[in-house]
Amino acid sequence: MQRRTNGSVKFSIKPGRRAEAVQLAGDFTGWKPVTMRRCRDNRFVLEVELVAGCYDYGFIIDGQWEPDPDNVRRSISPYRTTNSVAQVH
Repeated sequence: MQRRTNGSVKFSIKPGRRAEAVQLAGDFTGWKPVTMRRCRDNRFVLEVELVAGCYDYGFIIDGQWEPDPDNVRRSISPYRTTNSVAQVH
């Protein structure tokens, strides 16, 4: 996750295995999955407009929920899944 100057946050992930589809879901999307764009290096990216705050999110890689491997901040959901936590300043 990378903060941009224009108010957007860039989420990216490079799955450890070849992935067909990666989506981002979080409390800022109403937990509805949003398809991420594949780059040439097999990294998936998506920029999202976010205001300052704390957000739970994760990636759906070929149907499997996974927290962000590049973000050590975590929370446990009421469904007992592990979410990543983004702090946007």
